[in-house]
Amino acid sequence: MHWKRVTRLGTMGGMLALSACMMPYDGGMYEAPPAPVYSAVESPDEYRFIDRADSLWETIGDAPPDYAFTFEEAEPWAWELADGHRIVVEEAGDGMRSYFFAPGDAGPFLAVRPGMSFGFDGEAVAVVYGPDGGAMPREIGAEHLGEGVELFARGRQLLRAMLQKQWREVDSQAWIDTSPMLWSTIQLWDNGWQRHSGWGRHRDQWRDAEWRRRLEAERLRRRERAEAFRRWREGGFQGPPPGHWHKPGAGRPDRPGRPGGAT
Repeated sequence: MHWKRVTRLGTMGGMLALSACMMPYDGGMYEAPPAPVYSAVESPDEYRFIDRADSLWETIGDAPPDYAFTFEEAEPWAWELADGHRIVVEEAGDGMRSYFFAPGDAGPFLAVRPGMSFGFDGEAVAVVYGPDGGAMPREIGAEHLGEGVELFARGRQLLRAMLQKQWREVDSQAWIDTSPMLWSTIQLWDNGWQRHSGWGRHRDQWRDAEWRRRLEAERLRRRERAEAFRRWREGGFQGPPPGHWHKPGAGRPDRPGRPGGAT
């Protein structure tokens, strides 16, 4: 009868919907990167992009990621701040890549790969930075614009995947093994703002900005999370994890533990 067919189709539809919810999200349909060009107007404050990212890392400290999420065949890591800023980290063939998002934005304001960073004004590259965060002259940075917009497009896809909320627990051992690579970049930036006068002037100018003051509560919260993770680790990972993490070796064998690479 007709109602039997309807019931069967409804059951199949429910199964397909459930299956779709369980499938890793790949960022949606591929979109070509934006045109590899500089922003129309050269930013009068070329260090505002990298300094904001540096301030976010300074706020997070050594607190582990909030969670991992599914993307393609990997599980990148993410931090979400109370004010809406986000950081996503993935592992690629050339090392760790990180993407920084302002509240409500669909794409990153800074994308970082080993040895180079790109600040974005909308979809266009505004500035290219060297390994220690020094701003490159535009004529030199122009050689890397294609790579910059590809990272922008990649970051946009990662954010879409993250917003699907297909969250996973972070592999604690992967975090312990990989975090030194992140801190090495941050240490380079710490040396860079002291070396490059333009960055130093920016930090002096914005030291007491309102949004920086709002990060103080977040900084304290992250410090508590880092301390809770340290105690859990030093206690042999006994008891339930104090965050969205799992014990070393306790993850699913079919999922990668590192942020973008296989275990």
